[in-house]
Amino acid sequence: ILPECSQTKSFMDGRNTFSQCPNLKYLDLNGAIFKHRDFRNAFGNNPQLETIDFTGVKLVAIQYLNGAFSGNPKLKNIIVGEGEYVDLTDVYDTSNPTEPQYLFQNCSSLTDLSMFKMYANNNRWNSTFYGCSSLTKLPIFIDLESGAETKHLTSVNYGFEGTFNGCSGLTDLSEYTFEMINPYNNGMNSCFYGCKSLIHMGRIICKGSFQGLVSGCKELTTIDELQLYRPIETVKEDGTISQNIIIYSTNAFLGCSKLTNITFTGETQCGYQNNTQWQVPPFSRESILSLFNILSPARIIAGMVTTIVINRNSYKLLSDADIAIATDKGWTIIQSAN
Repeated sequence: ILPECSQTKSFMDGRNTFSQCPNLKYLDLNGAIFKHRDFRNAFGNNPQLETIDFTGVKLVAIQYLNGAFSGNPKLKNIIVGEGEYVDLTDVYDTSNPTEPQYLFQNCSSLTDLSMFKMYANNNRWNSTFYGCSSLTKLPIFIDLESGAETKHLTSVNYGFEGTFNGCSGLTDLSEYTFEMINPYNNGMNSCFYGCKSLIHMGRIICKGSFQGLVSGCKELTTIDELQLYRPIETVKEDGTISQNIIIYSTNAFLGCSKLTNITFTGETQCGYQNNTQWQVPPFSRESILSLFNILSPARIIAGMVTTIVINRNSYKLLSDADIAIATDKGWTIIQSAN
């Protein structure tokens, strides 16, 4: 228990403040007001920690939240006063969103985070809730500009890699939108990997790779919208095309045996662009066929073109019957001569 103090408990650098305390089970912050920008691993990596009492606590001028509560596998109780929240929205600079990557990583006993308030607009959401296998209630998200509650989460620069990986207690994210503002290579790789109880996804706007996006979501039936992105292209002086973003989709829907309803929007391409040809990334013919089959009878919106290009020199040719699985749903399959 922190000692009572009439003055603010102020730290210029709060990194690891209560981290790696192997015998700590109960942390009472006793109404402290923490004024420092850096909360990286501030309450993390305590193998026995079960309870943190945030009653009357204020966190001021936050900039870094990386791993602030991560690595607390027994943490299950976050106590706040009546009408209070653990408010993470008092940020140092609103023009530079916070980075809550790894924020609750591997807090496998936490079920309810609804007493937290945090901004929905951040630079990166990488592994924010990774390994929170008991989690059923997400934080309250606040729009940075309007100050209103929202379920539209955005990543400005680095995406949602592994954000909800292993969150096997989540069942319904149909009201949420997850949007990448700027393109980034790793994009949404494994974002919802292993969410084995998840049934319904809302809207996903991905501007990067989406390998293992919902892999292992064995109860998933519906993705309301998956908006994919064609990489930025630059035509060089010699006429060849280069790009900054390589998109991979390996195992995006692997193990989603109940997925029957998905709407693709945007310029949907399964693979990456090499000069002027679209090619699938290095996965097997069987993986491609499983993608075709898993999505059946997926609905594809009118006027949308989905193209997959197979490189003949690298992959076993698909048979006419194989191709028909996809073309019957309006997909275009091209087998490249290169």
